[in-house]
Amino acid sequence: MIGAEWKKLLRQRWLIGIAILLIFVDVGLFLNTQYTEKKDRVAAVPLFAEYQKETADMTNEQAQEYLTDQLNTLSNFQFVQIALNGEVDEGLLQGLVEENPNILEEYQQAGYEEDPLALMTKIQVISELLGQYQNVSGYQAYLESIQTQYEQMKDSSFYEGRPYAEAQGKKTTEDFAKLQGTEPEIGMNWGVEALMEEQISSEILILLAFGICIVLVSQDRTHDLFGLLRSCRRGHGCLIAAKFAIALTAVLFLGISVYGSQIAIAWKLYGMGNLNRPMQSVNELNESARQLTVGGYLLDYYLRHLIAVLVLTAFMLCLFLSIYSTMTALVVVGICAVLCAVGYWKVPEIAVNSWIHFLNPVAWFWSSQLYEGYWNINLFGKPVNALTANTCFQLVLAIGCVADSILLGKRIPGKRKVASGRLQRWIESAKERLWYPSSVIGQEWRKQLLKNGIVWMMMTAAIILLYSTRTTPVTVGQTEKIYNEYAKKHEGIADQTLIEALQQEKEQFDKLRQRQVELTEKWRKEEVSDEQYASINALIDRMLQNEAGLMRAIEQANTLVSWSKAHDYQLFFTDDSIGRYLFENANMDQYRGAVLLFIVIVLLSGIFPGERKNEMQNMLLCTKNGRRPLFVAKYVLGVVIACIVSGGFTVIHLFSASKMYDFSLWEVPLQSIRQAQVIDVQLSVRGYLVWTSVMQMMGVVCAAISFLSISVWMKNRLYAVLAGAVLFVLPVIASGAGMSNIFGLWFAKVFLFGTQTLKQGFGVQIGYLILLVAVASVFTAAAWRAYQRKRRAR
Repeated sequence: MIGAEWKKLLRQRWLIGIAILLIFVDVGLFLNTQYTEKKDRVAAVPLFAEYQKETADMTNEQAQEYLTDQLNTLSNFQFVQIALNGEVDEGLLQGLVEENPNILEEYQQAGYEEDPLALMTKIQVISELLGQYQNVSGYQAYLESIQTQYEQMKDSSFYEGRPYAEAQGKKTTEDFAKLQGTEPEIGMNWGVEALMEEQISSEILILLAFGICIVLVSQDRTHDLFGLLRSCRRGHGCLIAAKFAIALTAVLFLGISVYGSQIAIAWKLYGMGNLNRPMQSVNELNESARQLTVGGYLLDYYLRHLIAVLVLTAFMLCLFLSIYSTMTALVVVGICAVLCAVGYWKVPEIAVNSWIHFLNPVAWFWSSQLYEGYWNINLFGKPVNALTANTCFQLVLAIGCVADSILLGKRIPGKRKVASGRLQRWIESAKERLWYPSSVIGQEWRKQLLKNGIVWMMMTAAIILLYSTRTTPVTVGQTEKIYNEYAKKHEGIADQTLIEALQQEKEQFDKLRQRQVELTEKWRKEEVSDEQYASINALIDRMLQNEAGLMRAIEQANTLVSWSKAHDYQLFFTDDSIGRYLFENANMDQYRGAVLLFIVIVLLSGIFPGERKNEMQNMLLCTKNGRRPLFVAKYVLGVVIACIVSGGFTVIHLFSASKMYDFSLWEVPLQSIRQAQVIDVQLSVRGYLVWTSVMQMMGVVCAAISFLSISVWMKNRLYAVLAGAVLFVLPVIASGAGMSNIFGLWFAKVFLFGTQTLKQGFGVQIGYLILLVAVASVFTAAAWRAYQRKRRAR
């Protein structure tokens, strides 16, 4: 049976393809993080080894003194670099040049002017190494401070009437007392820190485990052999044991592949240093009370993640085996996931019921506090280490899964009579009216999911490729960069005080011009050497180039204040670089809309044309009770697919924007962003995104319903795809190419609901939506009549 189950799993090529694709996505994201956000660290590894070797023979105090001197010198160079490229106070600049007249020459001789990134790399390496030396010298003092703090609080009245707080303080002191004598060591920690960062590896494994459970259980319910084995005690138990063995083995193999690839990449890029040094040598782990080496910590970290994934796999498999309806099992899994997420994010770590936070399955993967810090939870008035309690909870859940699987193996499933008489007839009638249509929807969903497995993979790849071109922010000029810096510096309410603050900034440039004139006069009188005049004059010229960004900021502040007074609506002055991504990228919006509609059309093209070869469906269509539920099930399936695709595009679009731009004021009025001041509706930035996303999803749903109605008349899938591409995708491409005057309705407005439609107010968008619903309703009514006529003839 194990061999048969394994072969059955390997036959699901769509699942294997998705698994391979997701593993490549996970590895690609990890590499992208290291070579984009952490690229300075990757380039600094040889320099770190050089400085570590240089300070190896020094004492801790000598190394700290040497590194501090190096850091001070490089900080002066960094100040000069900032002065050459950005804004700096005139007094500070003049003071630095007077104290060290040769600072500019030394900076140029060091070569940092030609390679400015080398300076930041060197500062980062020295800062990291200096932090490690400070951690080594101050760790014993940190341990002693814990004991001292407990004794001080014990002598005071802090613990009076608070027995749990006293017990927690005592336990904390005892746990950290075991670390006395532990001496952190200097070494490369970047590889360990890269592995500690929260990635999506565990989430990918859970999704793959979810798919494996569905394949192993739900598909077998349509096979006679499965029903035969379930009817006997011995075969049923062996079948369940085989399913558990295959599911856990497959997930274990995938987990080793995913986690092993990350370890190999981090080892190749950074190295791990001495794995036998205490884990407290890593700065992010120095607050942990665990007695492990760095190698032991990494082994424990990934073993716990693997065990957690295996426990969740067993739990999901038990649910699918215990609940005969696959749809019901999916609903139960979804409810459990929502409850766990709400419990994790809504219950803080320091709450009385913090066990809801730490014993949560979400905390098994996303909570680095369990591994990096020291946390206790209150269980019946006694402090228990959160990591220990988490392990015990996983053990209890695993024992429950084993017990449930044993009971399932011994139970012979059969139909139970739940009632008799009138109640029995009522239940049977309810089943006929409710259960049968829902089961038809489930059958249609499974059929389309299996049939379009390759299409779903292509859709995932298309979305990834679509947004892989937008992994970095839009390149802007120097003026725009300076404007963003002023916007972040003076972020707040747009009023007259903001304008006055910006005007004071402008006075600094006036003083610089005056300083340049005075310098020129001194040079003419030969009071300043030619070298000093050339270097300082060049520095002032570069600083004055930033005035254009300040003038743009003043202009924007005046616009915001005027708009606020005219509309009696308070705006905010903030960095609106994210607006360029959301509002000024019309071509990308057209491209994304065309790809979105085409993917929906391809996925829906096989729903009606693909049923002609299914004899069982033809038999259902010849019956009165089978025709209507099947028609409704196909439309429900089309709506669900359209929502999933549209929602996936929207989520990835917003996630990409939030990762590329540091923007947090989601509740400010929409018009605070320059690109959105033409929109005359009172919405926040978050409200605008929610409104447009919902309207876009509804537009895509109307398009999907209209396409399904048209596909009823199509004989095969290719004709349906061509018709949908001509009627829905081609107008979007044409409008994006500047031919919107040909299409008076402009499908880009109707189906995508972009900012162009919202400029005219909510009424226009709602009117377009009503028109779309009316068109979809007419198409649906005509399709139902054609569907009935064709099936009666058959």
